Amino acid sequence: MALIGKDWWDVDPDTKHIDWVKAKEVYARYWDDYFKFSVARNPWDWLASLYNSHRRGGDKSWSEFIASPNLREHEQESIIQSDIIGDEVDLVLRFEHLQDDFAYLCKKIGAKARLPHVETGQGDRTHYSEYYTDEQRFLVERMFGRDIDRFSYHFSSPEIEANQQNKQLISSLKSDVAELDLKLKKAEDELARLEKLLETVRGDLNVFYRSINWKLYQLFQGFCGFFRMDTDGRKKIKATIRLLNDESKK
Repeated sequence: MALIGKDWWDVDPDTKHIDWVKAKEVYARYWDDYFKFSVARNPWDWLASLYNSHRRGGDKSWSEFIASPNLREHEQESIIQSDIIGDEVDLVLRFEHLQDDFAYLCKKIGAKARLPHVETGQGDRTHYSEYYTDEQRFLVERMFGRDIDRFSYHFSSPEIEANQQNKQLISSLKSDVAELDLKLKKAEDELARLEKLLETVRGDLNVFYRSINWKLYQLFQGFCGFFRMDTDGRKKIKATIRLLNDESKK
């Protein structure tokens, strides 16, 4: 919706909460030509969010909900994301870093759009890992095995995620340092090339200056010779110059 500037709630209900098979039906005319993308989310995190959002759990306890999780009647028939997304999607964005992935998507398709953050502050902010017993964790792993394999998800915790973020930051910094080293090497090579070029220019200028000095010396000698001439010699030269000027005007 952010790409086309529309509000989610104002969109035709028949085009919302549909899986890729239904989407291919609805948009058959454009399907092969359009760039298709979707969003995946860590199943353990998604289920905790489903339980909390809009009082979805109802009167059910967490244990009852997780034993048989379900979507609302007007949403997709399957709760398995691989069934919803399908294999013909060109790009799958990750909910965990949605802003970055959305920025990448916009750059890829040449769009300028902003992804608004709405419905903030709703639901429990407790990390999803704190909801699960070991048995419930493995239950979700079996239930969402295809999603976990396809999108490379794993059960995490705040400590693990912080450690991963630190590793990613270190890796990113190492990559930045390597890139800067490469740019520095190129800059040093370019500086060496320019210094060599400057030496060549200096040598050429020295040759040029010596040549100019010699010509100026010769010209100076000629002037000196002219002024050393007697009056008759200078008159002859002036008469010759006037004659040449008169001939050129004819």
